[in-house]
Amino acid sequence: LMLRAIRDLTNSYRDQGDYREALNILFEVKDIYETKKDSSFYAIVYAAIGSNYYGLEKYDSAYIFLKKAIMFPKPFNTDNGWIPLMTGRTLEKLNNDSAALYYYQKSIGKLLEQNNLKDLAGAYNSLASFYEKKYQSDSAIIYAKKALKITQQNKFNKEKTEAYLILSKVYEKVNPVIAFKYYKLAISTRDSLYNQEKQRQISSFKFNEELRKNEIKNAEIQFRNRIRTNIFLGSTFTLL
Repeated sequence: LMLRAIRDLTNSYRDQGDYREALNILFEVKDIYETKKDSSFYAIVYAAIGSNYYGLEKYDSAYIFLKKAIMFPKPFNTDNGWIPLMTGRTLEKLNNDSAALYYYQKSIGKLLEQNNLKDLAGAYNSLASFYEKKYQSDSAIIYAKKALKITQQNKFNKEKTEAYLILSKVYEKVNPVIAFKYYKLAISTRDSLYNQEKQRQISSFKFNEELRKNEIKNAEIQFRNRIRTNIFLGSTFTLL
């Protein structure tokens, strides 16, 4: 429950572009788990730190933490398909195309298994954009339309906007009429997304602040109390 609350809070900051505030919370959480020596959530915390460095365009730092998450031993490693997806995006920014392609494909396989449709649409968009930059229009169209199909069935407006924009860029070279159609759809969807995001930000701001103050503090108190209890019990045992 606590981890879910922290995840929702940091995701909210990340989605609003406040990557530094998200990182502040995540580093607090990392320190708590390291103090407790609890490795069960290391992988997802490392990956979340990496994703926020990615948002800050600090791709070297992002890869350091995403690699830690990827390399973590089972069962705490890449069972989450979002981790290889973010790793692929980061490696593409670092111009390591072959590794990026490997992780994109790995993420798609895992996300299909998990039925994680939102991140799956994002993965298809990442592959479509990858191929569009390589002038492989057919592949770009295939993956963008895969993403579009998912978003139209599930109302994922962020991913839908991305798919429309990719298709607009691809068709711009071969059919300006179709390109303009997709561009108009992208603008329309983006406007709808912007309005939804503004409403969500307003309604969640106070909640986020309270969650930050209470959940993180309570988590730290609980962990430190457990540590003190263990030390006390150990000392008592030794004395006896």
